[in-house]
Amino acid sequence: MEAAGSAFGAAIVQPGRTVINSPDGVQCLEKQLPAAADARFPRHARFIWLDPEKFPELQKTPATFFVPHDKFKATTVLFEKSFDFDSDKGEAIIRITADRRYRLYINGIICGHGPAAVGGDYADVKPAQWYFYDTYDLTGKLFRGANTVRIEVMLTTRVQTDYSSGHAGLLAEITQSDKIILATDKSWRALPDPRVISLERYDFTQADPDECTWNEAFELPPETAAGWHLQASPVPVPMEAKITPERIHCPLPGLTETDDGFVLSPGIPRALELDFAKETVGFFHFDIETQERVELKVEYRESPDRVHRTEYILLAPGRNVYRGWRLDVCLHIRLTVGRLARPLIISQVGMIYSSFPVAYKGSFKCSSNMYNDFWTCSRRTLQMCMQSCYLDSPIHQEALGCTGDYYIESLLAGAIFGDTVLAAADLRRTKYYLEHNEHQMFHTSYSLLWVEMLREHYRYTADTTILEELLPEVIALLDAFHGYCDDSGLVVNAPSYMFMDWVSSAGHELHHPPAAIGMGYMSAFYCRALSGAIMMLEAVGKDASLMHERLSRTKSAIREKLFDVTSGIFKDGIAGISASTPHRYLPPDPPRETPPTYSIQTNAAMIWAQIVAPEEGRLIFARLQNMPGLPPVQPYFMHFVFEALKYCNAFEDHGFELLDSFKKLYDLHPSTWAEAWDFGDFCHAWSATSAWQLSTVLLGVKDWTPGFYEVEISPIPGNLQWCSGVFPTIHGDLKIQWRRDERNHMQLTVSAPAAVRVKITRPPGIDGFSAIVS
Repeated sequence: MEAAGSAFGAAIVQPGRTVINSPDGVQCLEKQLPAAADARFPRHARFIWLDPEKFPELQKTPATFFVPHDKFKATTVLFEKSFDFDSDKGEAIIRITADRRYRLYINGIICGHGPAAVGGDYADVKPAQWYFYDTYDLTGKLFRGANTVRIEVMLTTRVQTDYSSGHAGLLAEITQSDKIILATDKSWRALPDPRVISLERYDFTQADPDECTWNEAFELPPETAAGWHLQASPVPVPMEAKITPERIHCPLPGLTETDDGFVLSPGIPRALELDFAKETVGFFHFDIETQERVELKVEYRESPDRVHRTEYILLAPGRNVYRGWRLDVCLHIRLTVGRLARPLIISQVGMIYSSFPVAYKGSFKCSSNMYNDFWTCSRRTLQMCMQSCYLDSPIHQEALGCTGDYYIESLLAGAIFGDTVLAAADLRRTKYYLEHNEHQMFHTSYSLLWVEMLREHYRYTADTTILEELLPEVIALLDAFHGYCDDSGLVVNAPSYMFMDWVSSAGHELHHPPAAIGMGYMSAFYCRALSGAIMMLEAVGKDASLMHERLSRTKSAIREKLFDVTSGIFKDGIAGISASTPHRYLPPDPPRETPPTYSIQTNAAMIWAQIVAPEEGRLIFARLQNMPGLPPVQPYFMHFVFEALKYCNAFEDHGFELLDSFKKLYDLHPSTWAEAWDFGDFCHAWSATSAWQLSTVLLGVKDWTPGFYEVEISPIPGNLQWCSGVFPTIHGDLKIQWRRDERNHMQLTVSAPAAVRVKITRPPGIDGFSAIVS
């Protein structure tokens, strides 16, 4: 049996916030800014938890996802407090944090979840050195008279973005103007949730918390409370909306649609397939009524044949209302229901969509439906990977060490949403980790892409404040890389050469190649970072002569040592010259006499870093076409190939063919972009680079000064007949449309904000051209 899910509606979870849930997606119309810090917080609130004498096993938390969890219990603890409110207006705010995660309810209505992620790096085992608190506007959520706050706190580090101080705790304070309305202290009541058996097992047959004997909360000593080093969250709280399945399919008879939902009749065990039609991200939820104990198996799938997570929920007689703790992503959810003796009533089931609050400011349409699908797919994928920090994917939820992902995502966030808040927050959070980890992240090259991410953020915003704040760490990072260079300036002694690409070359996985393969692209990335540092130092009036000297030196070394005059392209590196000690992520270098390897990746990096002039870069790309056996390029590194093609004016020669190759990735999973051509998860935003190319190449937003005070428009039309769209800037929308006729004449129309000066450059390959700028 198959039923439509429209009966569930599309309710917004957060009343009072303008969240729009439409077929296009979920967006928040207000400008989203993080709440201002309050130096007085907390004023009266105390960190509270369970009494350590009664609950000694529920005090500590694993510091990160990467430490052993066997000595720690994963559970949920409930805290509650009732209070009187004497204002008719209901205006108040709450500041709140918890270690590790919380869900906040006011008078039985959920207000949100948090706190914002602190950052982190892959394989990091150190506790967080700081922690964030969130701020919520409670206007309209409090009533005159009695009110109740309930806060659920999850006790563990469950995914890679989870970081803990090492001790559990809750801190909250409600204020109205300058008046303290409520603060956490020992007068709150607390209870470990008896229904949480493990993070993948929930049992409604256990005692209802409202029928249990609660405990008095325990105020943590000042020395424990001091360990959180609180800061205001740099991002707004997430937005939420209920997403219902497009279809519910049951291969066996017995599912009946009613006015209030669905009824599953008695019978043998059955599986219900929840089909959302499009990939969605958030928290699984349901409202189910049954007259007996029923086990529910929940399988999350990005494709019908691939289960990436399973949880088990035991339903009790009566009403069962559930909301999962883990942010997840899925196209399908399979619910397997045990044998029923009596009907089971489903009034709600689906996902509570959750993401960083964005508005759909950018747009793109053209005469190619395929490219339109690419752009929309990119927007959906990007948004799902924007949470309280950028994610590589909602399945992996890797921490801020994956800057290669987040650099690409930050570019897209500007072009698609006009958002710079999340990028600024991640740049600052990554800076903290670079400081604490000797100016190095797990993936060595990603540290250099942090510099590129900062440069592009400055180019978009013209914000010199963030440059002044982060440039000292940029210099320290580049000093560290200078130490990895040999006397000539090549990066030959790096601690590793991660991450080049998800392919193999000469028997080596290029996730972590030996120096003989990695030094070429790494030296190019180093040059790109040096040029970014020069631009940013000069923007704030600081001396960049040392960076100029290092850049010139490394460029010369690359040309002298890595350029193969016979083939006319760059080799990946030189075998046997690295002095780095091999380890798990750095294979031993081949002997010095080993022949060199070549790759599109290294040559694209050289062109992107402007080691060569545009004319030579174009020749290099032409020569690469005639070299068989080179490693393939995965979607991640394709971004740098595209950027190199734009630099050397060769996008017409090769770019559209590469862009069209993304159709096989789109056909693999049309809802969101997959991680790689032939493996990985199905919601990975680094593959959304196609939208960046469409918004810059086809709309023609070619170059701009910091802050978009001047912008050059020069579309590259390929074989398209027309294109239109919006590229958001900090001054407002840049609206572009063009059309060409059968005579190959193009008419371009640009509407720009008053503060933006537009320069029009005649597009290539056009026989006639006219432009209107307003």
